[in-house]
Amino acid sequence: MVATVGELGWFKEMAAQRGVVLDAQMHPTTRAYSDFLLALTYSGYPAQITAIWALERTYLESWDGARPGAQPYREFVNRWTTDSFRSYVGDLQSCVDRQIEACVGDQAQDGEDAFVWVTHHERGFWDMAMSG
Repeated sequence: MVATVGELGWFKEMAAQRGVVLDAQMHPTTRAYSDFLLALTYSGYPAQITAIWALERTYLESWDGARPGAQPYREFVNRWTTDSFRSYVGDLQSCVDRQIEACVGDQAQDGEDAFVWVTHHERGFWDMAMSG
């Protein structure tokens, strides 16, 4: 949670530097992703940790693929391709692996569903962002 709060502050700083208005009406793609993440708070821990890992893994792979990155995006590339971020994503994956191994009932399927939904929403979000 501490890392997430710090990251939100960083996002606000980057938005301000780029003239991005954060209190604008959400794009339907952003709204759908936000609604999914809010609904996820009612899911079990295996689904939640899987979703967090999938989301962070998306950042790692996306920005890693953009290295070294054009100047307007270099700060983003540098933030999400560090060894410490890579280690954090690996730690999350270890948590997911342990949780899935310990699942009972439908929890493993809930984790898989969370993964699929994160990838669905991430693709939509990146498509939206890249299309302007």
